[in-house]
Amino acid sequence: MRYIIGIVAAFACTATAPAHAAPAPVVLEPSSPWNIRYDEDSCRLARMFGEGKTETAFFVERYEPSTSLFMVVAGQPLKWASRSEKMDIAFSPAGPTKEITYTLGNLGKLEPAIMSSVHPDQNVNGESAVRTFTDYDTIDEKQFSDVDTLTLNMLGKRDLVLKLGDMSAPMASLRKCTRELVTHWGIDVEKHDHLTRRVSPTSSPGKWIDSADYPAMARFAGKQGLVQFRLNVDAQGRATACHIQKATKPDEFADTVCRAMMKNAHFEPALDANGQPIASYFRSAVRFKMPR
Repeated sequence: MRYIIGIVAAFACTATAPAHAAPAPVVLEPSSPWNIRYDEDSCRLARMFGEGKTETAFFVERYEPSTSLFMVVAGQPLKWASRSEKMDIAFSPAGPTKEITYTLGNLGKLEPAIMSSVHPDQNVNGESAVRTFTDYDTIDEKQFSDVDTLTLNMLGKRDLVLKLGDMSAPMASLRKCTRELVTHWGIDVEKHDHLTRRVSPTSSPGKWIDSADYPAMARFAGKQGLVQFRLNVDAQGRATACHIQKATKPDEFADTVCRAMMKNAHFEPALDANGQPIASYFRSAVRFKMPR
């Protein structure tokens, strides 16, 4: 078994295939308005595309102020998606083509569904310097300022092109939702807009959980899982609570993650504008994946 902890996708710039290598793309126009959903622990922006056999759902979720997205695209036009778990995507015309790693599933009657964490444009001011919620908002606004199309491609297969339309207002709504989200976490939101240091792990998060922690019953049944979690971190850098924001069944996945995080996670605390330690949080994800 192997685990991926943190943002559960890796990106690499890839060369695009020659135009003659694949059939004509499936281009889908919107069939619904954008919908924003405020959940207790996440914010979702969703829209439907196509109709009948081409009906396709697209949504992105965030679990905190961020420049990354958890993306789901589901519908018959993706029937070529395979368990190779890799494809190219492009948010255009602003963003470059990138390779993503995805998980296959379904979304009710719509299948297959591809699920992946994505960063629309890594060329916009690297996140290493990002400290505050305002930093995230500024970068996010810039990277979506010109986006109106999403293209999904697997070499030699038919491209799926979603005509997203102007993303400025929908993404502004998503940012507003995540700002609202953090006000319920027991942190000083105003001080987080002026951090000089975010919560910083003192050891590699990848070492906080390993293959020996895979829930026995889930492993025996061949179950795989994805757990989105948040740790409350006090001014001394101690993890004081583990909160599951979203997780696949069975519940043992979530229980295992929180048990491992509370035992093994240690941090340097966040620092406010004056360099003083303050209570904050650490958010990430764990994927439980069976070997092929």
